Amino acid sequence: MKYLKQMIPLQRAEEILRQHIQEKKPFSLIRINDGETRAIGYNIFINTKQLPGWYRYTGVDTPTEAVRGALIRAIKEADLVGLPTRSAAPFRPLAEKILTKYQLRPKLICNTNINRWLYHHDGLARLVKGQRLLLLGKTIRKVIPAFRAMGAKVVAAETVNGFADIQRVLQYVRTCPDFDLALVSAGIPAKPICTSIRRFYGKVAIDLGHVPEMMLYPGLRYGEIIRKWLKEHPAAKSS
Repeated sequence: MKYLKQMIPLQRAEEILRQHIQEKKPFSLIRINDGETRAIGYNIFINTKQLPGWYRYTGVDTPTEAVRGALIRAIKEADLVGLPTRSAAPFRPLAEKILTKYQLRPKLICNTNINRWLYHHDGLARLVKGQRLLLLGKTIRKVIPAFRAMGAKVVAAETVNGFADIQRVLQYVRTCPDFDLALVSAGIPAKPICTSIRRFYGKVAIDLGHVPEMMLYPGLRYGEIIRKWLKEHPAAKSS
């Protein structure tokens, strides 16, 4: 499926998000990039040798059928799906193959880098101002002060420890204080978490990607952020 011409402008995507937040209507934004395309295309279009050394940063060590199924369902359910524009193999070409193979037709499509765009163009600050936030992610607790400085009220925050932690996190959401907007920064697990929050709780959920790391380390490039995270979170030793 060729999708570049179907992408809505990022300004329009922000408008749609703002409208749903203000009107308290359910909505989910997820982002598919090379981590997700590799997970869905694993053992079909790519093999183990094509999984980069940084792959566990995505919240998944090695893709499984459960991961693939969760991502496919999330793409079907999400109201807005960010997709890659880069022509390199793991990005747009693999995404197009996956959409075609699984007959996926996202409701709305935008650039997968919408998270970075919102942050750098103050769109994130505009969206969260005056809202009650639920923050979910690997490092998102560390940037609670930054969201408060944007005028948001953080009512709850919880760490997400990989794909196996999804059900526990969703149980946490069920019992946490009421919120207006969920921001999820958890790699691959963020996709089913966002669509589940929309489906079960009728809230707006945004897949924020690595924006919290950008807040924490503003001088580092994305690759440097990943290397720093991998160093701080060494892989578990096999017994």
